[in-house]
Amino acid sequence: MENIKIHINYLDVYAKQLSQLTNELLGMQDKYDVTADLDQIERLSSQLEQLKAVVDTLPLA
Repeated sequence: MENIKIHINYLDVYAKQLSQLTNELLGMQDKYDVTADLDQIERLSSQLEQLKAVVDTLPLA
């Protein structure tokens, strides 16, 4: 059976969402004394590492 090839065109949407989240967190840090749960930070960091690993293995078109 032959693999079906697809091209992902929406990765820029993900990049924009991550940029917005980053800016939101930075804005909060500028205005407030911000704290976060260690478990949540570790989960977010782990997810970002997994996302980077997937993106790094995508073949370029």
